[in-house]
Amino acid sequence: MALPVVKTPTYELKVPSTGKTLKYRPFLVKEEKILMMAAESKDPNEITEAVKKIVIACVESPKAEETVNSFSLADFEYVFINLRCRSVGESVEVNIACSHCGAENKVKVDLSDIEVTKMEKGKEKVEITNEMGIMLKSPGLNDIGDMTGDDPMKVLIRCIDYIYDSDQVYKASESTDAELTEFVDSLSYKHLEAIKGFFDSMPRVRKEIKFICKECGEEDTYIAEGMTDFFS
Repeated sequence: MALPVVKTPTYELKVPSTGKTLKYRPFLVKEEKILMMAAESKDPNEITEAVKKIVIACVESPKAEETVNSFSLADFEYVFINLRCRSVGESVEVNIACSHCGAENKVKVDLSDIEVTKMEKGKEKVEITNEMGIMLKSPGLNDIGDMTGDDPMKVLIRCIDYIYDSDQVYKASESTDAELTEFVDSLSYKHLEAIKGFFDSMPRVRKEIKFICKECGEEDTYIAEGMTDFFS
């Protein structure tokens, strides 16, 4: 005798960077198991891959994998947090150290009003000379492995969209990693500081959390940024 089928609701969400509407369903027990197994491993890359699998499974589209792979990191984190709200609940407990006394505090955080910051205009363009420069782009999902590693050079190379001079545009996709590394190695400290400004202003999920320390009684504020700040 066939068992009844549980109907799963479908929700809609606007992807921050594109404004396009995404249809998704909450994750189910089978997806929760994937996440729990990855969390037990404590491996950031394994956790990220598990989250990616869950988001792909929950996006209601025949091109779900293609859609998710096109997300920026901020889009990906925003979608997962909203998916988690619909699946588990809109609040989560976060461990935050008091900036006054250092005591650890368990703070209940509402995830329903998470925002995605906007990139400051002009930060993506880094001028090397009057005639030469670099156009940068936000890292995508396929770059997460490099971002959790210990080689910042790989991250920078992944974020180069193209290099230009007075003669032509040199697309990073048409250059080798060795060529891009050689170019980056030729930059000055001043140029790297400008590139750092781009990374500092990249879109990210963000929430201001206010709490009163259980130990010293002082009011404190913590700015949570990125998915790991909410689920670590």
